[in-house]
Amino acid sequence: MQGKQKNKFLKRLILLIAKQYTSIGGQAVIEGVMMRSPNSFVIALRNLDGSIQLRRDQWYSISNKAKFFKWPFFRGVLMLVEAMANGIVSLNYSANHAMEQEEAQKAKETDTEVKKGKKASDKVDWQTFFTMLTSFALGIGMFVFLPHAATAGIAKLLGVEWDLDGMTFHAVDGAIKATIFLAYIFIIGFIPDIRKVFQYHGAEHKSISTFESGQELTVENARKFSTLHPRCGTSFLFFLIFISIILFSFLFTIIPIPQ
Repeated sequence: MQGKQKNKFLKRLILLIAKQYTSIGGQAVIEGVMMRSPNSFVIALRNLDGSIQLRRDQWYSISNKAKFFKWPFFRGVLMLVEAMANGIVSLNYSANHAMEQEEAQKAKETDTEVKKGKKASDKVDWQTFFTMLTSFALGIGMFVFLPHAATAGIAKLLGVEWDLDGMTFHAVDGAIKATIFLAYIFIIGFIPDIRKVFQYHGAEHKSISTFESGQELTVENARKFSTLHPRCGTSFLFFLIFISIILFSFLFTIIPIPQ
């Protein structure tokens, strides 16, 4: 009996440790990173003088109050919505901070007094909302309408007919989506500001790997780890796109689509 209780205790301890070290996530922002744990939310931004500006907040998921959000399906939807909300707040805050730093640098170069204004805010104003709406519309056009039109164009060019409920149409359509996604990531990597965000993305992975290994979170320890991380959301998108190509190619051959 004591042996069973001991094994049960060890299993619970292992699960507790695993939960502690796999519940830390984050994302790269402009000149910094955002890190989130189950109960904390931190944004770290680099100033022009090399110092680090921190914003710390408490974070509590809605699932702590509404337990059904911890059920399968509901849990994934809530995590996606909360991650998007955290990301938008963090990016908006870092963008405002970057603008303040640029204004301070210009004032220093021209030897003028910096105008005192509001501190960097994370509030989403109408301009940010319009940018998000426009980006969403462009995303739909780029990853939905453009691949469909390109697939139809290829079929017409080859002189063949691919039905919407056929496997070939959705296989080609999915391949075009994957190509567009990879090309998009590759091209924006040449933009200096975006390249720097990618570098912070790698730094975030190094920091999480250092924490999960139980080592002290220092630059020297973080340098030992790879910029890749198995729980990376971007990597998940890669797998999601390629899995969707295979899934939809078979699924739409079963489900009839109105022509």
